[in-house]
Amino acid sequence: MYNTRNQFPTKARLLLNAHMQAKMQQMFGNGYDSGDIEKGFDDPLILKEFKLTGANYKLIFDELIQPRLGAGRTVLEIGPGKGSWTKAVLANFPDGVLYVIDRLPLEQMIRERCPSVGDRLRFVQTDSNDYFSIPNNLFDFAFSFGVFVHLPLREIEIILTRLRPKMRAGGEMILHYSNWDKLDRRGWERTAVPRWFKDSPDHPDVWWTKNSCETMKASVKNRVVSILFGIGIWRTLRDRSRKRKGGDGTRSTFLYQL
Repeated sequence: MYNTRNQFPTKARLLLNAHMQAKMQQMFGNGYDSGDIEKGFDDPLILKEFKLTGANYKLIFDELIQPRLGAGRTVLEIGPGKGSWTKAVLANFPDGVLYVIDRLPLEQMIRERCPSVGDRLRFVQTDSNDYFSIPNNLFDFAFSFGVFVHLPLREIEIILTRLRPKMRAGGEMILHYSNWDKLDRRGWERTAVPRWFKDSPDHPDVWWTKNSCETMKASVKNRVVSILFGIGIWRTLRDRSRKRKGGDGTRSTFLYQL
């Protein structure tokens, strides 16, 4: 397991503010469980999430994640929680390698949930959202669920900037982010996100970051890849023929939003 804790001076680290750190620890200190993804609505946690948000995790996995698990690929999961998505990926990814990165020491817990995967599963622990220990041009595909919904926009932008050199040309990323436009359409009460967040988006107790599809388009531009979903999908495209002086020829293209 890679461990980048305390490798870099405090001023170089990117950390949530102390209040939000404590809030996230209180809410998800033992990891967030999304249920058994492959069971779909037969799993009560999957069904509960669908009723709240309209997100069908089984459908998302089947149509967006699984097709990107080709043989020989290297994949990154950011914030695995209790390993719901990790387990589903590894069960359908026999000929590739999955890296997971998190602030918490989750390796033992996730390996118990995903036995016999051996070196196909690799861990990176960091308390500063850095990726310095990871080689450049390593990942064909990266994804994250239930993490970016809680992060300040500035932190999202810095993470995407740091991820950019780690993605291979043509790589894709699927991120689950908080979309307040969707909340307005679906109804705040229906999704169990407190309506007072809307009136006080900068309050330290707001755990569902004010964000939108348009904001994410702007955040991802010139940073990483092409994004899917409120969720979003981005793809890293390196066009060497259009490379400008001082640039690396990488551009980002927003594909679509669900």
